[in-house]
Amino acid sequence: MNKGFTLIEALIAIFVLTIGISAVLTMFPFGLQVGNFSQMTTMASQLAQAKTEEIVSKSYSDISLGTIIEDPLDSPFESFSRETEVTYVDSSLEYSAVETGLKKVKITVSFNSSLKISKKSVEIITLIAER
Repeated sequence: MNKGFTLIEALIAIFVLTIGISAVLTMFPFGLQVGNFSQMTTMASQLAQAKTEEIVSKSYSDISLGTIIEDPLDSPFESFSRETEVTYVDSSLEYSAVETGLKKVKITVSFNSSLKISKKSVEIITLIAER
């Protein structure tokens, strides 16, 4: 009885190893994209929080109503856009056209997903009451 591999067995073994290694290697780019998406989401949250802190630090009367669109943001955040909307709301948190002593600040930071799914966004809503 011969001990050893035939040429066919060796070719099959090489083929199986090649398929296995290829499958593992295709996972690395996807993992990098998921990591990049998480990083972009975190940066968007921090940009929204920074704008919230900037607005909250002002007095109630200095916070003007309206919508401000920053598209794109300044360097190094060119891949992000930010929309800030300030409106009056009533006690049930519904939109109000008149002064109620309560302002709703909605900040939306958008970016293009590295997963190429669609445009993604992070939204922070804050209420500011007159003191």
